[in-house]
Amino acid sequence: MGLQPLPINNWDGSIIKGEFIPDTWGEGLAKLPYSASVREGFKKFRKNILAINVERRSKELYGVPFTDFMKGYPEEIKQWWDTYGPSNWGAVSEETAAALGISTLQEMAIENRQDERYTWPGGLGAISKKLSELLHSEFADRMHNGATTIAVVPARNGVQVTYMQGSELKTVGAKVVIMATPKFITRRIVEGLPDKQSEAMRQMRYVPYPVVNLIFDKPVFKQGYDTWCPGNSFTDFIVADWVVQKQPGYQQKANILTCYTPLREAERGYLLTESSAREVAVKVLSDFQKLFPGSDVAPLEVHIYRRGHPMFMSTPGLFTEVQPLARRAMDRVFFANTDSEGPLSTTAGGIAAARRAVKQAERRLAGKPALKETAVVA
Repeated sequence: MGLQPLPINNWDGSIIKGEFIPDTWGEGLAKLPYSASVREGFKKFRKNILAINVERRSKELYGVPFTDFMKGYPEEIKQWWDTYGPSNWGAVSEETAAALGISTLQEMAIENRQDERYTWPGGLGAISKKLSELLHSEFADRMHNGATTIAVVPARNGVQVTYMQGSELKTVGAKVVIMATPKFITRRIVEGLPDKQSEAMRQMRYVPYPVVNLIFDKPVFKQGYDTWCPGNSFTDFIVADWVVQKQPGYQQKANILTCYTPLREAERGYLLTESSAREVAVKVLSDFQKLFPGSDVAPLEVHIYRRGHPMFMSTPGLFTEVQPLARRAMDRVFFANTDSEGPLSTTAGGIAAARRAVKQAERRLAGKPALKETAVVA
C-alpha cells in the first residue's frame, strides 16, 4: 500500500499521584508511589502471572475472568487493569477473559522482551484512508458512498441485497455476499440466520468509545508514547506524533495528546447529542489539567470523536465459544469484521477476517466444499 510503519519502541508508563512512572510493569514497579507493601504486591502479581502457561491452559483461561487471578492482591492492581482493559479490549477486569490479561502482562514484563509495536503517522486510520484512496482510484464505478444496507436475503442461486441511497430504495443480486458489518448490525439485516448463530451475535457486547484530542501550541508532555492514568475519566493518552519525532526534517507544529475515553455500556447515551459529548470532552480536559505538575495548560482546541469502529468486549467465553459460532458461514453469506476473529478488536484481526471470508467466498464460487472451521486460540 506504500505505507511505512514506524516503531514505537517505548514501554508504557503511568501517571499515578501526579508522578510519571516509565515502563510501569518493568523497571517502573520499584518506583510506584505506593507503600512498600503495595509495591511488593505488584511484584508478586507480576511474578505469578509470568509463571502461567497460557498456551497449555488456553481453553480454561479464556473462559474465566481476570479477577480470578487478582484475589489477595492490593486493590491498586485491579484499578490499573480496570484502566488498561477498557481501552484495549473494552472490559474491566471482572469482565475480561483471563487469558487476555495474563498474556498482555507477560508481553510487557517477560525477560528479554522486545517492543514489537508499530504504527503509522496519523495512527491506524492511515490504513483506512490509503485503502479508500486505492479502491476509489481502481474501482470507482463499484464503490457507493451514502448507501445504507437494510436487508440481505439469501436465495437458492444467489443473495439479494437491498439498500437505500439518498431517497431511493434499490435491490441488487449477488452470487455471494461478505458481511463486514459489526454483528449487532449483521443479525438485524441478514435473513435466515440460524437461531443459535443469531443468539451468539446477540451475546456480543460493545463499548461506547470516544477519543478526545487535546491540541496545545507548546510541548506539554513528551516522556512516553502511551501513558496510563488510573482514576481519571480517560484511561490513557498517547503523544500523537511520537513515531515521527525522530524522522529527519520533522518540525512539530503542535503538541497533540490523544486521550482514550472508553465509557461504560450504560453511558452510551452521552455520545448521542452534541451537548453531552461536549460534557465528556470537558471532563477529560479538566482531569488532564490536574494530572501532573505542568499539565494545567489551556489547549488551542479540543476535539472529540467516536472510535473508528465498534470495539467488542473481550469477555470470558467470547473467543472460544461465541465468536466461532457467530462467524460460521452460511451457504452464500460469509462473515468478516474485527468482531469475527478476536480475542482483540484490532486492525490485524479485521484483515484476517477479511482474508478468511474471501477464501470462503472463492471456494463457494468455484463449487468447492466449505472448509471445516476450528477455533484457533491465539
